[in-house]
Amino acid sequence: MSMQRPSLSFFPYSQSAEVIKVGSPDRYGKATVSDPVSYPCTIFMNADSEPFLDYMGQQVVYTATLMFPLLVKVKVDDRIRFTDDLGKVQEKDVLAVQFKRDFSKQVIAVKVIV
Repeated sequence: MSMQRPSLSFFPYSQSAEVIKVGSPDRYGKATVSDPVSYPCTIFMNADSEPFLDYMGQQVVYTATLMFPLLVKVKVDDRIRFTDDLGKVQEKDVLAVQFKRDFSKQVIAVKVIV
């Protein structure tokens, strides 16, 4: 995976977030988690408490939208750890993932809603 910033990046990626992959349950029923991996990103906080429909069709209020400038392998129910505007470290479940592509279908950004 290339960590280079794509030529058509939209935002200055001055912040960072850690992606924690959540896997299948172990023999005791606890979900397995990977070590956190840090990626550059831009974080947009949900200041208006806007609702969002998750993948199950339930209405939830999301906390933040994160834009990663590269292909980050993240899926729904993984965890994201980031520092908000007030300096508080938050760890949230991923609610949705969208891949932003250019005209040649190359991924130029990954949008994650937590």
